[in-house]
Amino acid sequence: PGSKPTVTFTVKDNAGNPLKLTDATDSFSLKLAGPTTDYTWNKSESARLLATPTSTGYSYTFQTNAIPANAKGTYAVGADFYNDGVVLAGPLLGQSFTAMETGFNPILYFSVDGSAVQKRRQVVDVNVKCNVCHKRLAGHHGSYLDTSYCVICHNPTLLDNPDGARANNRKPLPPEGEVPTSVDLKFMIHRIHSGAELSRDYTVYRTRGVYNFNEIHYPGDRRNCAACHVNNSQRLPSPAGLASTSAPREFYMPMGPTASACVGCHDSEGTAAHAFLMTAQPGSGFSGQSSGESCAACHGEGKEFSVTRAHAR
Repeated sequence: PGSKPTVTFTVKDNAGNPLKLTDATDSFSLKLAGPTTDYTWNKSESARLLATPTSTGYSYTFQTNAIPANAKGTYAVGADFYNDGVVLAGPLLGQSFTAMETGFNPILYFSVDGSAVQKRRQVVDVNVKCNVCHKRLAGHHGSYLDTSYCVICHNPTLLDNPDGARANNRKPLPPEGEVPTSVDLKFMIHRIHSGAELSRDYTVYRTRGVYNFNEIHYPGDRRNCAACHVNNSQRLPSPAGLASTSAPREFYMPMGPTASACVGCHDSEGTAAHAFLMTAQPGSGFSGQSSGESCAACHGEGKEFSVTRAHAR
């Protein structure tokens, strides 16, 4: 805790031949995040020009970002990268075109306090689940290919940016006074996949653009949790130690980790009121887990209104 970690890495082609970092990438960033119980802190630095060559690859020490002084447990470091100018020969003589190449995001988990390393829980599997529909799910210039990496930024603290969209004249402009909404992965993905079935608007404002998801029609049955989830991760109770979600545009906040996933699909005011009433609020004197949710009392596995029973098809 409090130190600036050094990361060593190699850059190779698919055959295992070493490559020069600046030749192989147009962008190469290292991302530091934690804790893995539920990410609430992350920092990114561009290492493409500042990494030091070594006998086996490269080394980079974080320049401006240190592990928090009060950090405990397991943290993660990962990389995202792409090369925009890859020239490919076309099928006809003299033809060529450029393409972007990238790769799956490597992630290394490490202990900051000597405790046993605990990887971040796996909720979905991008290859076995996501890419069945999406073929090749990729975001942010195509260099985010693994949901285990996406969740580093899209954690319970992440919000969209209506003011940034307005300042950059992104259309349609956010309404005056619009507050941010959550882009926590579990909340956002449920909202996106509910799309046209939502009762409320879900628009994400970013400095780079404005994205509305209310016209999306999910091609399957949303009650089939196993279409996306692995390890029965949709079942309650949720793991201990998860963080509550910031969501200023919702009916209340912070939302507990269970509620933020459920109201992603069930977005009515009545559902939000139910979740609110079944959650011990900050300042209530509750001294247990930070979320204070009683969801599992009725919706836990084996209960009358369990997720498995309520979503039965």
